[in-house]
Amino acid sequence: MPALSIIAISPAAPREAFREPSLAIAASRAGAVGVLDLEYVAAEAWAPAFEKLARHAKNGQIGIRCRSGQVGDLSLLAQNWQKDAAKPILILTASAGRFELTTLKSDIAAAKLAGFMAVVEAIDLKEALLAQQCGAEVVIAKGHEGAGRIGDGTTFVLVQQFVANLSLQVWAQGGIGLHSAAAVVTAGASGIVLDAQLYLCRDSLITPQARQRLEKLDGSETTVLNGPDGLFRLFAENGSARLGQLQTALLSQNSYALVHALQGATIADADEDDQLWVI
Repeated sequence: MPALSIIAISPAAPREAFREPSLAIAASRAGAVGVLDLEYVAAEAWAPAFEKLARHAKNGQIGIRCRSGQVGDLSLLAQNWQKDAAKPILILTASAGRFELTTLKSDIAAAKLAGFMAVVEAIDLKEALLAQQCGAEVVIAKGHEGAGRIGDGTTFVLVQQFVANLSLQVWAQGGIGLHSAAAVVTAGASGIVLDAQLYLCRDSLITPQARQRLEKLDGSETTVLNGPDGLFRLFAENGSARLGQLQTALLSQNSYALVHALQGATIADADEDDQLWVI
């Protein structure tokens, strides 16, 4: 890996965008780590998408991102990457829930056995320490500015906490731009994670309708949901029926409603007029 690792996460939605991971491919060819986001994608759809990523990335470093407890058979993926390429990475997230020690330890062991570098997204120091205890090789400090599952701490603060208390590499995610990237590196981060920052790039291949919506955003339009297992940031249009239904479900302590709603956003016939965006 270079002195500063740059990780680019290719979108899974809308409309099965994960099947064309061109953003991850371009990132990998450019010297970054191209990651396929499979957090809300059914495991049986992983292999074809990963095979395409591995084939077109050639010898570039690649990886996947998925939920802890939903790792699946990584051996099916391991047979696809170029053997002389850098070790692929597996990013584990707790999604809408929380990490469970036994499950996380099992996921990390499975990742290492299949030849992946085990990376864990953590939203606070407690989770980061758990990741280290379970054998993670890298921990991502995912700050409040990030998309999806978040905590109260900002990325810059988390990076400093993690660097001071862990013996692992720390990557930074959430609100990363030209100036904040320099700040987190100065604070001790050895890598930065980019996701929605890249969605308007030519290689992201999001639909024209989605592109038009994203071009109008300034970052203030996102909603932070307070569910039974913590905070979750996403974007929906004003008056979104799906967002209203989701907020009602979370008030009734149904954390799975969030996972179910975001899984629906990845399917081919998802309604883009009432879409939930993890950005």
